[in-house]
Amino acid sequence: MSSVKLQEMEFLIVLHKFFTPLFILLLTTGGLHAAPMFNIMVLFDGSGSINPSDYEDQRSAKQHLLNSLTISPTDNQLGIVQFGTNVILESGLSGNGANLATALSKMFQSGGQTNHADAFTTAHDELTLNARSGGGRVSLSC
Repeated sequence: MSSVKLQEMEFLIVLHKFFTPLFILLLTTGGLHAAPMFNIMVLFDGSGSINPSDYEDQRSAKQHLLNSLTISPTDNQLGIVQFGTNVILESGLSGNGANLATALSKMFQSGGQTNHADAFTTAHDELTLNARSGGGRVSLSC
């Protein structure tokens, strides 16, 4: 598949918390540091179905993902959506790794129901409105 077609594709990857480390390993091994750049929305389960330990495991996995990618104004950008009963756009798409790390560290578990539908809608809207043109689009859910 040509890199042009890859850039034009929109990926929707739904992962459960136990697959996150494997997926992150595949992403970092494959090297998302080179072109094409990606617009990545990470969906973070903050619902009551996740216990505090699992919530912290998710945070660690997301921090590893953030540290593994080249996040910059001219490269990959990432955003964070947390879902429980309510959906929170914790950080819109950003090329500022420090701001993303701060947003991730300040998050707290929102609790409530597992509202996947609004989480995917919020991530999709952010990608539609703020993704860099020419970049691949990815949504990850854990």
